[in-house]
Amino acid sequence: MRRIARQWQRPCLAGFFFALLVNALPALEIEEVAVRRLEAPHFKRLSEYFTGREAPGNRIILRSTEGQRAGLYFILELSDDAADAPAGAHFHVQYIEPQKPDVQEYDFDLPAEGCDHDTVYLGLTGDEWPQEDALPLAFRISLVDAQGQELDAYQSFLWEMP
Repeated sequence: MRRIARQWQRPCLAGFFFALLVNALPALEIEEVAVRRLEAPHFKRLSEYFTGREAPGNRIILRSTEGQRAGLYFILELSDDAADAPAGAHFHVQYIEPQKPDVQEYDFDLPAEGCDHDTVYLGLTGDEWPQEDALPLAFRISLVDAQGQELDAYQSFLWEMP
């Protein structure tokens, strides 16, 4: 009987330490956010002249209005590739416009494929951000899983102010 117990000690200990290691791995985090007004030519690359399709390069570009490139962009630097986010995850953006005191919100769904980059451009384009020279007064961006659980968040300094 003792021989059987010893036989299982090492695999059980190895499994225990493996479980600890997996739980200790850092989750996908939003490390930094820059806010920029970008015009359509900023996204045009040489390959687009030949293929007719936008080439995002080493970034993921998500826009509120498909086909409209000019707008306000939240440029996120993630701790790892966005592909590490759970299936069905999305970015929830809350922001306050200079002319409107109410909080505006928009969700950007992560595509199922093509998320093997750690830079994400979240663009409020078209009617979502019609002001050409304005930036938001404050913002908060959350990474949310399919069940609505917040995985990580990043907010501007003014978001905390009353």
